[in-house]
Amino acid sequence: MALRGLDLQVVEAEKTLSVPGEGDVADLLLRAEQIRERAKGLQALVGERLRGLERELDAAADEGVVETLVADAALVRLELADVETDFATLAPTRLEVDAAEMRVASMRDEIDAAAKQGRLLSVPNPEFPAERFTDRWPESQVQQTTYSRRL
Repeated sequence: MALRGLDLQVVEAEKTLSVPGEGDVADLLLRAEQIRERAKGLQALVGERLRGLERELDAAADEGVVETLVADAALVRLELADVETDFATLAPTRLEVDAAEMRVASMRDEIDAAAKQGRLLSVPNPEFPAERFTDRWPESQVQQTTYSRRL
């Protein structure tokens, strides 16, 4: 009830101030209301312009991101070309590694075959076939099997 009474007093005061003939007070109230409405309009205008600027900034940021990505892509292409060049120069080394892996696999197969037959590995010296590289090693099947597993 107290609020209702207060509202009625405010309405009554507004009527009193807006009564013609009160002169300056009514004119001041009218001007204050006009200024308030104009301020609301200006505030809305500033808000809209601010949103427009934010959109422009976002668009400019997007363009910057795109430009950065394009520059990064160019650098990656250059790096890829360098990697392909390096890869091509490593081709002989890759062939050597492949050949060495094949020799190791062959040695492992030979050692495993000797172990299955219960014999020790026998490797002749290619320069002097009468000599054996394996004349002192392996001393046992266990040494031979251990060596094969470590290859």
